Amino acid sequence: MKKFLKSFNGFLNGIKIIRNQENKGAAFSRNEGAKLAKGKFLLFIDDDNILSKNFIKRLYNFIKNNKNVAMVGGISFYYQNKKKVNYGAWHVDLSKESIKKASLVSQEFDLVKVLDADYIPNAFLVRADVFRMVKFDTRFKGAYFEDTDFGLRVKHFGEIKVLPQAKIYHKQKPDESDFFSNIQKLLNYDYNFVLFCKKNRIDRTTVFVGLLRFRARFLYELLKRGYIKNFLVYLLSFFTDLTNFYNIYFR
Repeated sequence: MKKFLKSFNGFLNGIKIIRNQENKGAAFSRNEGAKLAKGKFLLFIDDDNILSKNFIKRLYNFIKNNKNVAMVGGISFYYQNKKKVNYGAWHVDLSKESIKKASLVSQEFDLVKVLDADYIPNAFLVRADVFRMVKFDTRFKGAYFEDTDFGLRVKHFGEIKVLPQAKIYHKQKPDESDFFSNIQKLLNYDYNFVLFCKKNRIDRTTVFVGLLRFRARFLYELLKRGYIKNFLVYLLSFFTDLTNFYNIYFR
């Protein structure tokens, strides 16, 4: 990383590199970086995202000129297929019906108009004063739902917008094989789903039904995709999920 930064020949003078002794996840690292930031706005970019030209400029100009906006992001496309939309504006439905069906998040696409959103993953610009009141919850493990939780709390201080002209390219496989091939991602998803629901005061019966739906869906996908080893590991990890559920909801 240091060699890479030196290649800019002083263009990035003043940049600070924070190295954790171990992988503590995005939430912890974002909070640590924000402690040293001095600007009025904070830009967060995940390491598997490529920004389009003028992405930062578009976000900055928009949030600077719209005082009611607390956070802003762009439309995500797949890096492998730059014409295929990965996601647009994310919305969250915390109703019992949606959680029981394991479908609490949905997307809206529009490549012309500015969209409202409940949260933005991967790459976004947020007001520094808002961030310092909210911060990321480091109890979430790895990815999944930490951005959702952050966005819902940001909305207490302002609107969240998605700009169609601001594009990012996400190095995520369209078939989601990078998710199902990694058993730790599946386990993190289960844990974070339960924690997210507890934080939003969803009753434990509803959450348990939703968790079972998620597990059934994931087991089906693992079997269909031929990930037999991950299927068996995930099947046996149900006891881990039960332990996590008990610790989150009863302790």
